Amino acid sequence: MAGKARVVTILMRNALLCALVAALSFSSLPLTAADGREAIASIAKILLDFTHVPSISQKAALQGILDDNTKTTAEQVLARALMNIEHVASPDDKPRLEALIRDESAPPSVRMLATIINNFTHTPTEADKRKLRQLLERDCDRRN
Repeated sequence: MAGKARVVTILMRNALLCALVAALSFSSLPLTAADGREAIASIAKILLDFTHVPSISQKAALQGILDDNTKTTAEQVLARALMNIEHVASPDDKPRLEALIRDESAPPSVRMLATIINNFTHTPTEADKRKLRQLLERDCDRRN
């Protein structure tokens, strides 16, 4: 039994270390999107490297968005949907994503991310990755 407890302790320590490394690495990146929403840029960056399910570091970044009460409902819907992806968007998240896609008052970046996540199958398409890069490049151009 002591061996199992040691293994669990090591696994928990490693998970915490991964979360800390992820938080530190994301904090050094510019995360302000073109519409002024840092969460949007963070989600776009995560999607660029996303495959099948979120990694531990991606989950940590997404949980940070979910835990931040200054984030908009749309940003939290996107973060939750991305957190719940297992090869495809969760059936529970699809109605919320579709509502964002139809919401003409939502920023174009929110609608674009909702569409990418809603149509997601294993990894973003090359066309989706181009859109994500353009979103992030526009952000860099506005800050320079």
